[in-house]
Amino acid sequence: MSDKKRACAVLKITFETCTAALKALRDPTTTVQIPEHDAEASLHTRLTDYVSLLSLLYQNSTKLAIALKPSNLAYSAAIAVAKNLATQADALASCAWSINDVVHGRTLAREIRWTAEDVLSALTSLLEVYTSDAHGQGSGEASEAGDPYLYRTGVVHDAIDRGRGISRTNREAVKKRWDGVVGGMSDCEKEVQEMVEEEEHDCDNEEGGHANPADSDEEDEWEQFSGASRGNTRASPEELARLKAVHTLFKFIHALVERVDLIILRPSSRVTPPPKTLDKLLSSAEMLLQASDDLVHALYIPQTPAAVASKSKNLMVLVDEIRSEVLPVGLVTDGQGDNDAITNLSQQTASLDLDSRHNELTMTKERKWFDTCFGQIFKTAANLA
Repeated sequence: MSDKKRACAVLKITFETCTAALKALRDPTTTVQIPEHDAEASLHTRLTDYVSLLSLLYQNSTKLAIALKPSNLAYSAAIAVAKNLATQADALASCAWSINDVVHGRTLAREIRWTAEDVLSALTSLLEVYTSDAHGQGSGEASEAGDPYLYRTGVVHDAIDRGRGISRTNREAVKKRWDGVVGGMSDCEKEVQEMVEEEEHDCDNEEGGHANPADSDEEDEWEQFSGASRGNTRASPEELARLKAVHTLFKFIHALVERVDLIILRPSSRVTPPPKTLDKLLSSAEMLLQASDDLVHALYIPQTPAAVASKSKNLMVLVDEIRSEVLPVGLVTDGQGDNDAITNLSQQTASLDLDSRHNELTMTKERKWFDTCFGQIFKTAANLA
C-alpha cells in the first residue's frame, strides 16, 4: 500500500475517532471507566492532564498542516501525526468526562466538556477537509492562501487557546457565569430606571407644556416616522408607582448578587460552600435573571397588573431559593430563634483567639447585611402583589 493510501486510511480512522469522541461528550448518559491508578487523581492533576492534551493537539494539528501542505505533500510524515491525534482526541474526551459533576462540581464539569466539544468539533471539521478528494488537488502559494485547511487549522488553534483558559475550581467556574448574572441585573435596573425617567419627563412636559413648539412638532414627526408614538399610553400614577417599586427591587437584588460574588465567589473568601451548593446557587441566579427580564417586559405601558404581579411572584420564588441556599453557610438567619444564636455567638467569641474572633465578627456583620437585604427585597415586592 502506498504512503498516500495508508495516510488516507489513517486520516479516516482519526476522523471517525474524533466524531465518536464528540458524540460521547454530547451524550449525557456517557460513562467513562477510569483506570484504577487514576481513580484517586486530584482535580489539579486531571486539569493539568487536560491542558497537556490540548497542547499536544495544538502541536500535532500544526504538524499535520505542514505534512499535508498541498504544494509539498508528505504522506509518510502525516501517518504518525494522524495516529497521535486520534489517541489524544480520545484521551481528551475521557479526561473531560473524568471531571465528576458531584465530586468536582457540575459547573466546572460542564465548562470542561464544552471546551472539549469546541476543540473536537473544530478538529473534526479539519479532518473532514483532509479526507476530502479536493485536498491536494491545487498547488502553489496562490491556491494555498485561501485553502480551507489553513482556515480550519486556525479554528482548531483558537478553540485550544480558549480551552487553556479553563477554570481550576468549581467556584471559579461559577464566578465566570455569575459575572453575567451581575451584569444582567445591572442592565435590568438601568432599563427600569430609564423607563421611570422617561415617564417622569413626559409628565413634566404635559404639566408645563413644550418650551419650544417647534421641538414638539419635530418630536411628533419623528414618532410618526419611526413608529414610536405611544399616543395616549402615558403611565398612570399606579403604573408609575409599579415602575418605581420594581426599580427599587432591582437595586436591592443587584446589590445582593454583587455581595454573593464578593463574600462567596472570590478566591480569598473564607466562606467555602460545597460544589453542589454553588451549582444550585448559580442555577437559581440564572433563572432569577430570566425572571427579572420577564418582569421588565411586563412593565411596559400599558401594564397589566395581573401580569406584573405574576412575574414579580415568580421572581420572589427564586429570591427565596437563593436565600435558602446561602442559609447553610451562615449568611442569613433562619427565623426569630436564630437571633438568640447570634447573641450567643457574640458571647462565645470572647474565648476564641484573635483571628477566629475576627472571622466570627465578620460573619455576624455579613449575616446582618444579608438579612437586611433580603428583608428589603421581600418588603418591596409585597407592594407589587
